[in-house]
Amino acid sequence: MNHHNKRLTKEEQKLAILENQRLHELTHQLVVKIIIWKSGKLDSTSITKSNKVTPQEWNKYQNHMLNISKTESVERVKDKLNQTKQDIRDHGGFA
Repeated sequence: MNHHNKRLTKEEQKLAILENQRLHELTHQLVVKIIIWKSGKLDSTSITKSNKVTPQEWNKYQNHMLNISKTESVERVKDKLNQTKQDIRDHGGFA
């Protein structure tokens, strides 16, 4: 298979960059939502009590945290995730 056929056109590159930016923004919004629910401080944010964390969002967040962790052990990250999950549960943040 010829690798030169895999080169993206300028238009395809622009679309790929935009999609990457969109995914980054969605991940950022999810991380912020998790942090707000973890803290339980919904009053001063755009997150409302009805905007709870869904199972799909929690799975995405867990995978994201496990994938980006370069300095901590998997066990340490899992411990932090378990604590975060408990804090969110305590604040009534799960759908």
